[in-house]
Amino acid sequence: MIKNQKLFERFEKNLIRNSPVDFYQNLRIVHELHQQALFLDVFKKDEVIYREDKIRYARAINFTSKTP
Repeated sequence: MIKNQKLFERFEKNLIRNSPVDFYQNLRIVHELHQQALFLDVFKKDEVIYREDKIRYARAINFTSKTP
């Protein structure tokens, strides 16, 4: 059990900030999430991805929270 939440959050942010980014691991994760979404019929394989959706997906992948 975490006794000092703020200390833990500071530790976690510092750990994330100092960890190197593994592009290929992130790409594999996105690929697996896409495969899972196709399996669950979240969106169809032949479905057209509209411009707004592409922007939303790109922001999600790049971890940005800005909205148009």
